[in-house]
Amino acid sequence: MAIVWSPHTIAPVSGALYYTFEYNLIGYSGFLPLYPGRALNNQAELEYFFATKDERIYIMEEYVNGHVETFDGITDSNKNVLIANSTIMLNSIMDNVNEHCDTAFCNRFVAGSDIEEIGTKVVKAFDTRSRFFHFEFFRLDSDKEGLGKKGDLVGLEVNMRAPGAYMPDMINFSYESDVYTIWADMVIYDKCFIELKQKYLVAYIGRRNDIGYMFDHDQLISQFGGNIMLDVDVPEVLSAAMGNHVYMVRTENQEHLDYLINEFLKRCDGSNWR
Repeated sequence: MAIVWSPHTIAPVSGALYYTFEYNLIGYSGFLPLYPGRALNNQAELEYFFATKDERIYIMEEYVNGHVETFDGITDSNKNVLIANSTIMLNSIMDNVNEHCDTAFCNRFVAGSDIEEIGTKVVKAFDTRSRFFHFEFFRLDSDKEGLGKKGDLVGLEVNMRAPGAYMPDMINFSYESDVYTIWADMVIYDKCFIELKQKYLVAYIGRRNDIGYMFDHDQLISQFGGNIMLDVDVPEVLSAAMGNHVYMVRTENQEHLDYLINEFLKRCDGSNWR
């Protein structure tokens, strides 16, 4: 049994420690970074883990009490940000998988925000020339000694790729643009020909087939059809993390966006989704 310690946490979960395991198969050794993950909430759970563990290799990381926020976009050859978006994860992917709960995240108006300021500094610090980028940060939900105060941003991931899932669609709906045209123009001409302005806030809402919601599909279309930009089933292989059916909705202000998320995920008994 080998324990490999890491200085940061992969996902915001309820507990003190986070672990995942590595499969060691003949001819292959790969990590499953989230799906088998569990939180160890106290000393008793930690001791039980060591008393009952198998012989696989585990990674154990210190828990950070925070939620994930992203800074995503496209740069030109001089690291100028041509278009940017920031997404706020309303729950963690690990909780979605382990607890079979709803999935929701939304974006913000990025201009003038602290994540734009910090994200732009990260763009300048790395080789981000002429590419998509996808950065992830923790927004601390409580003070963390050695990291920062509640509300501070802490670096988590730097990825030189487009954001995943339906996040590119979120950017398109928010700006009424096409990020792939912007990317292609950047590759060919090293510039963006579109006058960009972020007009809308957008939310991703993933529902489960086996949860009873107050509003069925037809009712949602009838009541909120003007706000629905995307309405699609998720392939089964991805549904554990993303939900079985996805709606993307947009509006012009945060209060109405929060209302839409809560209405789409409200339970039959009238209770909220979280």
